[in-house]
Amino acid sequence: MQNGYEKSDVNVGKVILFALGPAIFIVVALIGLDQFFLWSSQDAYYQKVLFPQSQDYVELSQSQQKQLDSYGVIDESKGRYQIPIDRAKQLLVNQAIARRSRK
Repeated sequence: MQNGYEKSDVNVGKVILFALGPAIFIVVALIGLDQFFLWSSQDAYYQKVLFPQSQDYVELSQSQQKQLDSYGVIDESKGRYQIPIDRAKQLLVNQAIARRSRK
């Protein structure tokens, strides 16, 4: 048996690696778990709140779209008629171009 002291120094690089390695792993794992929780809570919110459409909403949307895309008579005595919204936009653009070209 030898008495005395240790003849070699402690390897500082290995000590730092063994101390910082697990700490860095824990930080990365916590950040990953936080991002996963954020993603899963946003997905759950979307699935429960934003995605479901009530039948009333679907019917209302369809009736409004039908009204925007159809021809009809509003007041024949005053000469008021309903035309599809896309056609109305095109007529307004054509009128604006005609007014601009007259100036």
